[in-house]
Amino acid sequence: MKMNWMHLPLWRLARLGFVSLLICFAVTWPAVADGSEVQTPRPKIAVVLSGGSAFGIAHAGVLEKIEEAGIPIDMILGTSMGSIVGGLYAAGYSPQDMQELISDIDWNSLFMDSKALPQNMFQRAVESMYALRIGFDSKGPNIGAGLLEGQNILAFFTARTIHMATRPNFDAFPVPYRAIAANILNGDTVVFDQGSLAEAMRSSMSIPVVFMPYEHNGQLLVDGGIVDNLPVNIAKEMGADIVIAVVSRGKAPDSIDDLNTSVEIASQTGNLFIMQNMRPNLEAADLVITPNLEEFTTASFARAKEIIARGEEAGDIAMPQLRELATKIGEQRALVSPSEQANRKAFAPPPMFSSLRVEGGSESDRDKIAGIFAPLIGKAYSREALENALHAAFIAGDYSLVKFDLESLKDGEQSESLRGVVSIVPQKPTQDELFASLGFESAISNDISSNLVASLAFLAKELTGPGSALFSSVSFVNKTSASLEYFQPFGSFFILPWARFRFEYDMFVSESLPVAIASKFRTYGAGAWGGLALGNVGDIMAGYSFENVLTGDDWTNLAAQNAGALRAALRLDTRDRTVFPRNGLSLNAFGRWFSPNFGGQFSFSQIEINASAAIPVGQTDALHLSLFGGTDFAGLVDKAQPAKISYYSTLNQPLMFYGLIYTQDDCSGNTVLAGSLEFRHRIRVINELTGGDIYIFANGSAGAVAQYDDPSTYAMWPLKWSATLGASVSIAPHFGIFLGASVLGNIDDTAAIVPAFVIQVGSFNDLSIIDKR
Repeated sequence: MKMNWMHLPLWRLARLGFVSLLICFAVTWPAVADGSEVQTPRPKIAVVLSGGSAFGIAHAGVLEKIEEAGIPIDMILGTSMGSIVGGLYAAGYSPQDMQELISDIDWNSLFMDSKALPQNMFQRAVESMYALRIGFDSKGPNIGAGLLEGQNILAFFTARTIHMATRPNFDAFPVPYRAIAANILNGDTVVFDQGSLAEAMRSSMSIPVVFMPYEHNGQLLVDGGIVDNLPVNIAKEMGADIVIAVVSRGKAPDSIDDLNTSVEIASQTGNLFIMQNMRPNLEAADLVITPNLEEFTTASFARAKEIIARGEEAGDIAMPQLRELATKIGEQRALVSPSEQANRKAFAPPPMFSSLRVEGGSESDRDKIAGIFAPLIGKAYSREALENALHAAFIAGDYSLVKFDLESLKDGEQSESLRGVVSIVPQKPTQDELFASLGFESAISNDISSNLVASLAFLAKELTGPGSALFSSVSFVNKTSASLEYFQPFGSFFILPWARFRFEYDMFVSESLPVAIASKFRTYGAGAWGGLALGNVGDIMAGYSFENVLTGDDWTNLAAQNAGALRAALRLDTRDRTVFPRNGLSLNAFGRWFSPNFGGQFSFSQIEINASAAIPVGQTDALHLSLFGGTDFAGLVDKAQPAKISYYSTLNQPLMFYGLIYTQDDCSGNTVLAGSLEFRHRIRVINELTGGDIYIFANGSAGAVAQYDDPSTYAMWPLKWSATLGASVSIAPHFGIFLGASVLGNIDDTAAIVPAFVIQVGSFNDLSIIDKR
């Protein structure tokens, strides 16, 4: 029916005009959702950032050029590394802020979680002696779901985005945000549109095999690249009219010659799978910017500045298209300068919280964590303070992750306050563990010396209650040994009975003659320790041993003797690793008193003390100070009996006097004092994701040896010195390789300088008490 407006009464026309005006206001007035921002004028512009591991760092450079073109960014989405750059942008960081932040990160430290120390020194000593560890559970061998837990990187994300925790709805951000992950259980695409921004970023970059899958709301999440590496489709669903996609990926193989290994083939297989899910989204994007990253790899995080520069170059190349796009946008809405971008409204200091709730773990865990975070409650705090608290909480127990978030509390009708929430995710323990390692050391000098030891061990846990463990080990090649230990805790106290067999040769080289003397050492017996744990960084012990010992260098007149001894030990260790530590202290004191009164035929007492301190120098260097002292009191105390030759103290100690593989006859004795200073400079990281460091180092050592058979040494204390230059490789926290050129000399005899080329492979560990003679 056609309406004739001319025939309507005036009052009806007025009412109709009023209703029309209300409808107009209803249509055009900005809608405000619960906690959301004002609607964005059209056209809406989305920036979508692809996954790509280290390649994705280039996104920061491209974002700078998009802003330079004056294009307003209304929403940002990303997958994997794209979700990290996108998340930081949504949190209010400018491209320049991100570039500075990303370039200054020590990515190796960020990826390499400082694992929680074992609950006691027994477990720590076991773990630190072996390069390879395989766990066993009810389903069989279990080497873990990934190399890295991702705690450090989650803590980093949390600290940098904690000001967004008051806006759990990502649509409430000044620039709405999405992160893409994949549910590994069923292959579903998981789109993060609410919750913790840090968790969304961490979930999206859970690279399979490298990072542990991230558990979230009953889902097991991995890197979103396997389902949607360029979520242009999600941007369209959010209402984007124009999509700028940034694809930061490596060079595709040009020929079959580029695929020579199984690793390269597997990598290309994954790349093809990802390209398949990207293809429709590439076609749907209005503009695609692709930085040239041919010379980089997925692990080139240390070259962040170079990668960002490549992103900027790609933005400059695409600037004509960006300017053209900006012109079209400018016909419908205002363009913006970089400082006027909507995301800048998001940035704020870390919010204060008035109370704390800790969830997960045991009651003692919760009390411990609450104490760590207590200094932050009710006070202004820095991002670094929050990150440090998360790190301290993580290493305080056997946890898989420690998370932090904020929640709102209603104090009444009007006011609201914030409460901090710490979530503890306990480590999933393996029932038993198998260990393996290889130790090798060799020195090429006036003579050629070498020592190779292969070791296997098995740890059976909790046979007689929590914390108990049965440890059995065997070693062979140049040393043959077998031992059995049982650790049984009683609160802070413990007992440790043991039994062992050991057979090896001690080689002594004459300094003046080309002669090597082999001293035989064989023992079998048993003993027991009782001790008190000093937290998880130390213990103090006392014990008794009874063994049958065959020792000496007079092979025509060797006779086995019984040896009964009282023993005492103190161990403290706060180092971050046993191989080339960067910080921490270590102290090992060991004493033994052999006497016929204790059931044996030996009679001497001895004490040895090893102390060291690792001091970080900047982000890449470390200074290491080591001290050693050992004596059997012979020649120092009246009537003190000298130790047998196989029990002599020696200058051949960890991190000092490199090259003394076969001990020179004047480098061991009844009393030994020594010290060393070593400087290490990290020249590169082997792989930012899986770890490993390459160092160059310089070591200077000095020491003195007194021998009971040569009384003059007690009066003169003839000094030895050693200088070493070399390189070392840290492959794992408890396994490394060392190469060095060393010279050994006497302070009072400059002619007697002995050069040596040294190779060492192993754990370089001195925590084992059972291995002490």
